[in-house]
Amino acid sequence: MRNYQRPLKKLFWQSGSTSNRSAQLCELQQEQARSQQQAAADALALQQEQGRSQQKEAQIQLMRTQAMLRDRSVKLLFAKGLLNVRGVIEWLAEDNSPIYFSGSDPGRGKVWEAILADPIHQDLEQCLVRATGKHKQKDKKLHLDISEIYQHASNHVHGRISPALHNQLYMHIYIVEGPLLPKEAQMMVCICKHFGFPYKYHQIKESLD
Repeated sequence: MRNYQRPLKKLFWQSGSTSNRSAQLCELQQEQARSQQQAAADALALQQEQGRSQQKEAQIQLMRTQAMLRDRSVKLLFAKGLLNVRGVIEWLAEDNSPIYFSGSDPGRGKVWEAILADPIHQDLEQCLVRATGKHKQKDKKLHLDISEIYQHASNHVHGRISPALHNQLYMHIYIVEGPLLPKEAQMMVCICKHFGFPYKYHQIKESLD
């Protein structure tokens, strides 16, 4: 049996005039280019969608890990009897010291100064600035304010023990305005929120003297 089908390419070039063939070829080339562009756009959109999906999954996993670490930190401090104002300030300094310093212990104040200078903790610094009203760079010295909070809390722990500042009955930190100055209490709220420590805020009539 004879094959009456002729090659498509041959039929194409044998049909119509030269100008028509040129126009048809140009149209086909344009259509091919549009198809390639659309395919590239579709591939990019798919890649971006997959990237967003992977990024979302990574963010969810990071949030889960951070929540787990916070939970373990709270339980650890509770077990050590440090889940209080003084204990949190002390533990955060010890935990962050290797991040900013190597070798000998630079001291709690220096570590807190390094923490607050780190851009990753910028939100904390801004919160502390609002709490203290120290808006000028030269007047900040927020690490010294934190040291004062630590000292006030230490006076209650080592001297007349205040249940408000040294409570180990519940899995949260008592932040009490009274034993602490109002600005100090607000600073502790900033610290607890930033580092994810559960807390309760109270006001009682109790002087620091």
